[in-house]
Amino acid sequence: MKYERLFTPGRVGSMIIRNRIIMEPHQTGLTEPGENGGHVTDALLAYYKRRADGGVGAIVTELACVDSVTGLQSLKSIRADADYSIEEFAKVADAIHSGGAKAFVQINHPGSEANGLIQPKENFVSASPIPSHRARGVVTRELTADEIHVIADKYGAAARRLQLGGIDGVAIHGAHHYLIHQFLSAKLNRRTDEYGGTLENRARFLHEVLEAIRRYCGEDYPIMLRLSGEEYVGKYGQHLDETLKVFKWAEEWGVDLLDVSASGSMSHGSQSVEPPSFDQGWRKHLPKAAKQVVNIPVCAVSLVREPAYAEWLLANGYTDFVGSARAHLADPDWSRKAYECRDYDITRCISCMRCYEAISHNSGAVACSVNPEAGLESQLKPLNKNGAGRKVAVIGGGPAGMEAASVLGARGFAVTLYEKLPYLGGQVYLGSRSTSKHKNAWLIETLERRMTANGVRIIKNFAPTIADLEAEGYYAVIDAAGAVPLIPKFIEGADSCPILVTPPEILRGEVDYRDKSIVVIGSGFTGLEVAEQLSERSKGNAVMVVEMAPFIAPDGNGSLRNDIVDVLDRNQVVFMLNRKCAKVDEKGVYMESTVTGEKYFLPCDVIVMSIGVRSANPFSGELEKHFERVVKVGDENKPARIHEATRSGWEAAINLD
Repeated sequence: MKYERLFTPGRVGSMIIRNRIIMEPHQTGLTEPGENGGHVTDALLAYYKRRADGGVGAIVTELACVDSVTGLQSLKSIRADADYSIEEFAKVADAIHSGGAKAFVQINHPGSEANGLIQPKENFVSASPIPSHRARGVVTRELTADEIHVIADKYGAAARRLQLGGIDGVAIHGAHHYLIHQFLSAKLNRRTDEYGGTLENRARFLHEVLEAIRRYCGEDYPIMLRLSGEEYVGKYGQHLDETLKVFKWAEEWGVDLLDVSASGSMSHGSQSVEPPSFDQGWRKHLPKAAKQVVNIPVCAVSLVREPAYAEWLLANGYTDFVGSARAHLADPDWSRKAYECRDYDITRCISCMRCYEAISHNSGAVACSVNPEAGLESQLKPLNKNGAGRKVAVIGGGPAGMEAASVLGARGFAVTLYEKLPYLGGQVYLGSRSTSKHKNAWLIETLERRMTANGVRIIKNFAPTIADLEAEGYYAVIDAAGAVPLIPKFIEGADSCPILVTPPEILRGEVDYRDKSIVVIGSGFTGLEVAEQLSERSKGNAVMVVEMAPFIAPDGNGSLRNDIVDVLDRNQVVFMLNRKCAKVDEKGVYMESTVTGEKYFLPCDVIVMSIGVRSANPFSGELEKHFERVVKVGDENKPARIHEATRSGWEAAINLD
């Protein structure tokens, strides 16, 4: 077997897991709120069953609430502090067991990280009075010793409800700046009683939680404990030397499996849910250190994306189990494909954070840029392979067009994809040219491989005319022509400025600048990626970014923004906020303050206009006059992001009659 260690059964306490692969917890948004708390749905059960069927050894579900009075994160959270949850957990256990995997449920109290939209401000509690990270303007109330005892007991009662529901083990969330972590961290715990001060005192709450679980569930019920090995919040945060002591105590206190994570919601760098610039395995030293001080098994969450790397971690003593959430969200068959040595067929997560945006703020159901089926498992039907060789043209080789072509090919249509440029990927390709988003290329590779496997004919460097398409006699046309840079009419001179260029020209390498003064207009992610490439130290450019909003990347994900801005800060890129561009010419940029109305002039050698894109629309609405079946997808329908592109291409392909 290629991955012998990865597929060797592993023991966690009294439990045997069929392999060393653990799907880590993440919110799905697939539960539904009810009168007494969150409830499982067919969508949630199908989501977990799909991944159990895909071969993972164990699944740790999204969190369940241990105290709905002071610890609410979502109205959709299953209330493990109420007996109705026993039946809910039984449904989850059955779904996961049907696929041969073991089931853990994560239980948690968020402390200061509770949801400020649904929990009264007076109910926010923590080890000490600290500002809530998620509820602006809220300062927590310090828990009394009696209240601490009560909450610890609620952890035990919650674990017992899991046990009664047939869940194989309990997973305690003691990381990511939730309540247990708030006690452990000297930065957040400022108490002077027996729960503060020394590390032993700060770990007392965790000890009481574990004692309560053993008291309620007995000595044989498997306990998994997630802790942040390193806090990554600065020099006064919790560091690995302290955490190693807690690891040893946790083993003594009855933990069967350590799940070693990092950081949390208060970390600027998002080291707990990493953006794309982080390398695979970057925090592998944390679980390896844990293994050197404990005798119980250790699970590593270390941004693992490939089975070969997972096997390497196991072979070199970094971990005993390999954990990931996003790898199995991106490809529910990750484990099965690894077992069958089909690494080439795995859809790798590109760390774009789309899933995090959808599920971390309770704003909707789970979504994935590279897996358009994610969250829809309960609705899926077998692919209708009725294409019967009917000819379909796909115009445009971006992610929407590639996804559509691949699925149509799998359905048996005779598909030809046309791309006017010499490369595939569209906007995703441009993003992959940025150092921070090089993983975007993985999606392009995956979609091109699928198209080839499904018999799609790919023609690059060619933009067909309507006459060309008619001559081929296409049954249907998928218009995925994509988007082009927006050159706004409201900026005087933008359509004729001799020193103005657009992002594609730079990201494709058509132009290159050295020792120039460059102004990038617009701080969306494309503008930031352009600024990153232009500001590389070796080029000697001075780069300034102009943004009319008071924030950088005002509509972007915070983790992605922090990730790239850190690089730009090191590259000495200057950000000018609250500046509206009014005019450009060969001398530079003319601006005015959106706050005071004052006018400014900024001389420069190069201007990069990066304020968005518009649909390319190369056929100007003529396609529909010549073909009965025309479907617009991706940016050609409406400029959006990768997830919307792949989802629209997938939907068009499965719904074509």
